[in-house]
Amino acid sequence: MNQTLDGNKNVFWHYYFNLKSRLPLLFLLGLTIFLISSPFVKAQSHKRNNFKSTNANARDTINVKELGAKGDGISNDYKALKKATEIVNDKGSGIILFPPGNYYLANYNDSLHPALDLKFKNCSNVTVIGRKATINLNGRFNRSSASKHRKGFSFSDKNQIIPFYFVQCKNVFISGIEIDGNVDKMTRDKGVVEKGQGLITVMGCDSVKIENVFLHHSPSDGIYIGAGGNKLSRRVTIIRVRSFNNARQGLSITGLRDAHIYKCNFSYTGITQGDYGFHRPTAGVDIEPHKLYDSIKTGNIYFEKDTFTNNLGGQFLCTQPKLTSNITINDCTFRGIDSFSRYQVILAADSVILENSELKLGRGNVFPTWKATPGSNVRIINCVIESSLNGILSSSSDDRDSVFIMNNTFKFIGSTMTTYFPYLQTKNLVFLSNQVYIPSSAIKIKRYTSLVQHAILSKGNKFYSDQISIKPKVAYDKTRQVAD
Repeated sequence: MNQTLDGNKNVFWHYYFNLKSRLPLLFLLGLTIFLISSPFVKAQSHKRNNFKSTNANARDTINVKELGAKGDGISNDYKALKKATEIVNDKGSGIILFPPGNYYLANYNDSLHPALDLKFKNCSNVTVIGRKATINLNGRFNRSSASKHRKGFSFSDKNQIIPFYFVQCKNVFISGIEIDGNVDKMTRDKGVVEKGQGLITVMGCDSVKIENVFLHHSPSDGIYIGAGGNKLSRRVTIIRVRSFNNARQGLSITGLRDAHIYKCNFSYTGITQGDYGFHRPTAGVDIEPHKLYDSIKTGNIYFEKDTFTNNLGGQFLCTQPKLTSNITINDCTFRGIDSFSRYQVILAADSVILENSELKLGRGNVFPTWKATPGSNVRIINCVIESSLNGILSSSSDDRDSVFIMNNTFKFIGSTMTTYFPYLQTKNLVFLSNQVYIPSSAIKIKRYTSLVQHAILSKGNKFYSDQISIKPKVAYDKTRQVAD
């Protein structure tokens, strides 16, 4: 008996010490399996691999002052910057360094004195580094009407140059630069439209990182990202970028797959602070793909901890479900209190998540569906939404639209209700465990305050005011299951 027990003890300690010696390895193996299977890591996997460090070394560095740039804010540094661009294009790679200074580019493009954009094409490993450096574009000219379109708008033969224009490049890194488009000093003839451009323009590029950059007062966009050579731009990271007071958009996306936009600020689009005015849609971010590229949708784009403030035409616009998929907006802040548009946030895409965000929308709404382009699949979770209009408006009757709204807080901030808060009238809609607050002063007795119609389910929601005796009244016509 003792021998058997001792034998069992020996076997036990044998396996114990063998297991103990392998614990670190087993722990790492278990951790790896957990991370691989984690939905969060899967959703973020593109963020780890979307940029490779450049292989360029110190001898590839091009100091723009060594090419003749003064950086004094007065001298025209266009030729020096154009030379730096040519050197990189000839080599196919390189590092451009901007020492501290204010680099003025006097040239702009017109029919009499054409000036080329500073374009990098088919390059690999391009780095642009600024050390307290500002690039000032010439805005002291009028964009006169040169040709008319049959719809009544005009094109100009006078356009600002694009200071950083990347076409079909790989491994691009831009950091530490301020670019002032000086649209506040520019004017234009009536009806003249924008030139499609951004202060930074990326077309058909792979592995691009833009960080710690300040872009403002562009006559068009702060950043424009699209396709080039019939291929989407891919693997783009934008970190701590501020894009302010641009005439058309803070960020335009027309062809992009796999991106992470982190801690950026897109604000005051359309408020150009001069006589130039603005170009619609004047959004903070506009995802507006033109078509599919190799049957691939624009998408897999993750917005995290970003801020959108008082962009005149809306904070975030996406209206093409057939061309856009997999958009996530997490822990972002929206302030549309002074915006004139009721279309503050449009989320019409195939698979969109808006979560953990605060939205103060003034007279505007969130639109999870877009009647003109059905096919939205949208989830809105754990958000605070304040509005003096509907808060959220989903009125699609198309079976291809699907909306899931859960654990949100809706606050009506107007003085008098003129419509429903919220306004939900979508067939494939679930409204679950939300809180809807309407002040008693805004409630008109014997009138419905809220609309949840034609939905699949409305359950666990609380509709309340500041007075127990005055409660919001909800219309549930044709909603299949109600348990509020």
